[in-house]
Amino acid sequence: MTVYPPAGVATRHNSSDGFQVGCTCDSTSDTPPAGVDVRQISGDNVQVECKCESTSWPYRDWHARVRQSQVPNFRGARIPVPSSLNIAAWRSLLEGYHDADLCDLLEFGFPVNYESSQLPVVPHTNHPSALQYPSHVERYIRTELAHGATIGPLPREFFGTPLVCNPLQTVPKKGTADRRIVVVQLGTLQSWNLMLKVMCVTPGAPEDCIKLLQEGNLLSLSPGGVREALFGDEYYRLVWRNRMGFAKVAKKAKVPIYPMFTQNCREGFRSIRMGRHFLEWVYEKTRLPIVPIYGGFPVKFRTYIGDPIPYDPKVSAQELAVKTHNALEQMIDAHQKIPGTVFGALLDRIPVFSTEKQE
Repeated sequence: MTVYPPAGVATRHNSSDGFQVGCTCDSTSDTPPAGVDVRQISGDNVQVECKCESTSWPYRDWHARVRQSQVPNFRGARIPVPSSLNIAAWRSLLEGYHDADLCDLLEFGFPVNYESSQLPVVPHTNHPSALQYPSHVERYIRTELAHGATIGPLPREFFGTPLVCNPLQTVPKKGTADRRIVVVQLGTLQSWNLMLKVMCVTPGAPEDCIKLLQEGNLLSLSPGGVREALFGDEYYRLVWRNRMGFAKVAKKAKVPIYPMFTQNCREGFRSIRMGRHFLEWVYEKTRLPIVPIYGGFPVKFRTYIGDPIPYDPKVSAQELAVKTHNALEQMIDAHQKIPGTVFGALLDRIPVFSTEKQE
């Protein structure tokens, strides 16, 4: 007797005249579980069909076809990925735009950082918060599964080739004991990952920063981050809040800090003032940088590097952060006209109107 199981159905030989038939979702069952139909087709053949919800799509067969093509799905096999997205509407809206290729990724899936048999390089292990709060991560994964937003977890390695998943981490939420789950996706796409390497950009995990510094590399950090870039104004006030992570990194790496300031840096690009308080509120709640930006003005930029703040084991991270903050404010007072104006920054390009102080 010959058995022809489709994808998702496991068969195991029991004796000389019988087979055990089961679904991979419950492969330890001794009898065909609910959802598995066994129909006699002829004297020598049995057709086995699995109706289990988790194997209703032949993912294994699709993966084999894509792998055989040796290129990502959107380039070769082009098998549509099950989705509720209106792909036709996306293609219509993005027609003529330079990034219209995004529609192919939405319809046929994003590549996972390697092609053919070339395995991805495993990044340094970090983001231990996922292991420290396993219950939050488990609830997140169950929610994703309930909405059909991910494949898995699988009872065994399903595709036949090693897979590397994006790591998860957790961050605290305000006013609740629940934690926000963050999917670390920096460098997922191969072209994006290559560009980051060329530009020497790295994820800002403290462990990575410390390692780079200990290896003798220069590392540029912006404590104000996106918040200061979006909501800084012509008065050049520092928007650091209570940030001191950069100071902790410098202390652990035992390296000095060089304060750095670029004159007219807030005149080249500006964010709109209308609705500023509302946009700040939206950013604090969602971390979405939806503030409209305008500019690209050809103003004169000059970058100044201050005296180093040496490593001192007796100085705490908080004290080091305050020292750096004060040093940068002194540099702003010395080299920046307050309030800054776009017109004045444009005049700085003309030597006779330049505000640069002669040393």
